Amino acid sequence: MGETPTAMMMGETPTAMMMGETPEAMMTPGAVMQGDTYVVKLAAQNGSNQSGTAMISDMGNGMVHVVLDITPAGTTDPQPAHIHKGTCANLDPNPAFPLSNVVEGKSVTDVEANFADLVASPYAINIHKSAAEASVYVSCGDITKDGMMMDGTPGAMMGETPEAMTTPGAMMGSSYHVTMNAQNGSGQSGTAVITDLGGGEVEVMVDITANGVTDPQPAHIHQGTCAQLDPSPAYPLTNVVGGKSETEVEADFDTLTATAYAINVHKSAAEASVYVSCGDITTDGMMMGGTPGAMMGETPEAMMTPGAMMGETPTP
Repeated sequence: MGETPTAMMMGETPTAMMMGETPEAMMTPGAVMQGDTYVVKLAAQNGSNQSGTAMISDMGNGMVHVVLDITPAGTTDPQPAHIHKGTCANLDPNPAFPLSNVVEGKSVTDVEANFADLVASPYAINIHKSAAEASVYVSCGDITKDGMMMDGTPGAMMGETPEAMTTPGAMMGSSYHVTMNAQNGSGQSGTAVITDLGGGEVEVMVDITANGVTDPQPAHIHQGTCAQLDPSPAYPLTNVVGGKSETEVEADFDTLTATAYAINVHKSAAEASVYVSCGDITTDGMMMGGTPGAMMGETPEAMMTPGAMMGETPTP
């Protein structure tokens, strides 16, 4: 683009590298960028055996996306959940932000709350046994600055140092973002997030527009691309219900993100030949944690080289 090193990205100077952040902010624990995700460890309480995780994602404009995933432990009743001020050890009993009830261990809510405030102030996520036994807490997790940040601030993931963050392959917990495109006039677009769980397992979270569909919709990972898909599924996923699906899959993260694979959602079991949403898993998918050079296809050198992003060269 003919720009000098002083115009690294879309005409910005080195002091405004990404979203207006300085290089120092990019490397400073606690610096927050839109799109960041924090993972909160939810611990079982009162012998419930209902432990798991919560993911809090910054949607921007004062909104966050909260996904709870705990062990159901045989519970079938809806379980109230909230974000409270304080900590699990010293909880304000009055909820600050209500969350969708946890059903069979799952809950997804968009909350009108400021992401930076949530991760900087003492807050906790709390789950109750049931509406009838709301005084019994079954799972709780503190939202703290040392929670795992999956995008943005180096050094905030699982207590890793900035050095560990800049080492390719140094961390488990990396996530890829897949854009799901509507097909056949379905209007069902959205995203999928593939997270490395380690041990040859990944978690796949599909979130597409339900668009009025109430029937369960089969979903799979296929070899190939959306344009040229192997019709035989490589890995089955949990049916998409209300636009949502979460599955733990026995698959190697590196293989999935380096080889030609795609996530495909079908209209229904009865009309499985009709595809409604598909997304290619590619190496230029947005890596939300792990190797800094894997975001938008950049190498670690390009990420640190003035002028190397967005097609810029470091020389005029």
